Order: sequence, then C-alpha cells, then structure tokens
Amino acid sequence: MPSARESREAMARLLALLGPPPAPPALAAAGTPEWAAVLRLADASWLSGAMAWRVRTHGLTPRLPPAVRDYVDGAAELARQRAAAQVRQARRLTAHLNAAGLVPVFLKGTAALLDDLYPDPGVRLSSDIDLLLPADQVARALEVLRAAGYGGRGPRAPIMDPDGKHAPSLFHPAEPFAVEVHRHVLPEPLRRGLPADDALAAAVPLAGPGEARVLSPEHRIVHCVLHMIEDHRSGRRIALRQLLELRELAARGGAEEMDRHRLARRFAAAGAGDAAAAILLLAASLVAMPLPPQRFRPAARLRARLLHLELVDRPALGAVAGWLRIIAHRLRTRGPAAVAATVLADDAPLRGVVRRTRILVRKARSRA
Repeated sequence: MPSARESREAMARLLALLGPPPAPPALAAAGTPEWAAVLRLADASWLSGAMAWRVRTHGLTPRLPPAVRDYVDGAAELARQRAAAQVRQARRLTAHLNAAGLVPVFLKGTAALLDDLYPDPGVRLSSDIDLLLPADQVARALEVLRAAGYGGRGPRAPIMDPDGKHAPSLFHPAEPFAVEVHRHVLPEPLRRGLPADDALAAAVPLAGPGEARVLSPEHRIVHCVLHMIEDHRSGRRIALRQLLELRELAARGGAEEMDRHRLARRFAAAGAGDAAAAILLLAASLVAMPLPPQRFRPAARLRARLLHLELVDRPALGAVAGWLRIIAHRLRTRGPAAVAATVLADDAPLRGVVRRTRILVRKARSRA
C-alpha cells in the first residue's frame, strides 16, 4: 500500500494531467514507478480510459516509458470498446421505447457518449444507462423493456419505491449494462433544484437513429453538481471524473455565457447553495473549470477547502468523513435513542456497530 506522501504525489501528477497544458517538468520527467502510481489512482477513479487523451493533450506520449505507453493505449482502446457497446445498447433501448411512442431523455455518462462531449469516447466510463421519462410513462416503459427481455436480478419483479428517483435496475442477459428508468432526476430535496418537468421540457434532441434527447446544457451542469452533492451526502467522496465532466460541460456551454444567477437560484431551491458553490470552486482549483465572474460566500470557500482536504490533502480522512456522514444521517432520521437501542441489543455491540455501518454504506451507495 502506498504511503500518504506517495498518494499525494500521485494525486498531484494526476491533477496536472487533468488540467490544461503544459505539463510540469516533474511530470514530463517521471519514470515508470511514478507513472504506475498515477495509473493505479486513475483506474481507481474510473479515469483509466482518459489517460491517453490527457497524455496526448500535454504532448507527453513520446516521453512515456514504453510499458506505460502500452498500458495507456490499451486501456483507452478497451474503454472505447466499452463505450461503443454502451452506445449500441442505448440505441436499441431507444428503438424499443420509440416503438411504444416513448422518447427517452438520456442522463449522465450515456448522454456524454451520445452527444460526443469528449474528444475520445473512451474517456467516459459508466456502470449503467440512465434515462428519464415523464412519471406517467414509467410504468409503460418498464412493460416495454420487460417484453424486450429486461428484468430484475431475482425471480420476482422488483418493487418500485413510490418516492424513489428511478425504478429498480433492469438487466438483460445479452446486454452489458444495467438500465435505470428515472421519473425524477434527483432525490428529495435536491430534486427541487431540477424538477423532472423542467428537465423534460427543456431537453434537446439527439442526432442519430431514433428519437432521443439529453438535458439542456444548463440542466446538465445543474444535474452534475447536484449529483455530486447527492453522492457526497451518501458517504462517497467527490469524484474526479465528475469534476472533469463538469468542466467539459461548462466549457461547451461557455462559462462567460452561463447565467450564474439562474444557476444559483436552482442550487438554492435544492437547499444546496453553499455546497454547490463549493463544488464549483473545487472544480476550478483541481481541473481548471472556467467560472463566470462571481463572489463566493466564506461558507462556500470553507466547504471547498474541506472537500479539497478529503480528496487531495488527506484521503484517509475522506473515508472516515464518509462514514460519519452516513451515521449522522441515520441519527437525524431515526434518532439517537433508536440507534443506541439497536446497537446495544447486539451481543457484541462494537461488532454490531461495524456491521450495521457497513450495511448503511452499501445501502446509501446503492441508492446513489
């Protein structure tokens, strides 16, 4: 296991790669051991497919050690194949839904692939396909997908949470990606910043076969920021790949043309004004995201500093902080007395705390 110093150095090199050129001299002169640490971190951050793009952007390809260059090129090619499979499945989903008169709005990673957000499709790795439909069309969409061979993991049909943001994940034995059919873009209370009706009304059409859409440029920025807040509240660290996506979305939309007041109103409606501002500041400091001219409250700057501490300066603190956020959420929702009674009823209270905390972590991350 790398030491804290080695981890920080690997993170510094990875952030230099994700930022604008030119690369610092230390990165250009790095040897195989240093590059190996960077690539391990990139893989853990779901950024292995992005390394070829970033190395090429910085003009470092001729300077890479041969083994590192082979790894970077191979990871990029595998990521491109994965992305192509995801796009093909999304096109098939579109055809199934269009045949029933339904028009999907693709979200997150699938949207990035379908509208060529990145110069290399292998950059964006994702684990499933998310699509949004009007709430009154979700049941029909699930019927269509089940008729096409999709189903739950177990023998029984999955039960939909009446207040959940999406139906239970669907799987197909011949398809590589799970599918989540959303009726809300975000969970409560974050969905108040981007209601599904607003998102659907402003969605823009995609080119290509079939009829499909993605969120408007502004809504994609709002969704990206609020989704990071959702993940963070669920115990996860802020993901570098999401910060990178936020930068690319902002660059495509033109930071100078962003209506920062309208964005601020949406973040405030979600009850996440300072948290959203902190993520914007973090993206600006770590991946050089362009920001429109604005003033940030001291509370937002403090939050950004804490996020930086969790992610870059002291990664071990990020894991502890994630567990504490989940425990604090359970204390708020159930109350200290109920939680204490559950723990003390265990024959081995300490072991019970650890076991139940792990269960909470798994549940929180599965909802994210």
